[in-house]
Amino acid sequence: MRPSPARSATSRLTIYALCALGGPVGAWVLGRSGHLLANNACQTSGWLVLLLVAPVAEEIIFRLGVHSHVQRHLTRQWGWLSLANLASAALFGLTHALVQSAPLALWVALPAVLFGLVWEISGKRIAAPVALHAWYNACLVIASC
Repeated sequence: MRPSPARSATSRLTIYALCALGGPVGAWVLGRSGHLLANNACQTSGWLVLLLVAPVAEEIIFRLGVHSHVQRHLTRQWGWLSLANLASAALFGLTHALVQSAPLALWVALPAVLFGLVWEISGKRIAAPVALHAWYNACLVIASC
């Protein structure tokens, strides 16, 4: 039995709201554990990159590139969660682990699953994960500076 369109819209709105709450919660957890951004993130150039450049560039690479490619070849799905989403989120975390501490790399891998979920349920509109990504980065900048 398929859910009604209204129920589907309600489910999507609930997921959007829960995803948005993850930004401040994650920043608070990282702040409590002492794993925040480097001091250069607090400079104007640092937060411009984190709030504008990184969300756009990373979501284009990981959603339109990796996620789309994997999804064409691996269609496995568990409820709202797709194998393509998990694979692109894992790669996202691994690339961040090259330049960040392990806790911060894990921080970006977990929200990357949410970015991918939002991308999928928004009808693959790139603006949705870019906005959520920018929000998560803004929460980290506020917590770090």
